[in-house]
Amino acid sequence: MKLPSPDQAQDTAIAVFGRIVADEERLGRFFDLTGLRPDSIRTASTSSQFFEAVLDHVVGYEPLLIAIAGELEMDPQAIVAAHARLAPPPLE
Repeated sequence: MKLPSPDQAQDTAIAVFGRIVADEERLGRFFDLTGLRPDSIRTASTSSQFFEAVLDHVVGYEPLLIAIAGELEMDPQAIVAAHARLAPPPLE
């Protein structure tokens, strides 16, 4: 799998987050699972880890990954690759 550049990965995360925000049920699930709240999202979104968390959330639930990839007209593997680019390296 070819990894996108960090900027491309961040752009993918922003597009994915846009699809989460556009759906009340998805956004509620995102808030429930991440512990974020509507009043803290702006501050959280300035952190580079925020984008990794968005992609981690989507990649961790295949039905959501497939749905959002379809809405964005992109291969689900492109979202997985963006996640791999932004995720910290595994601990050894």
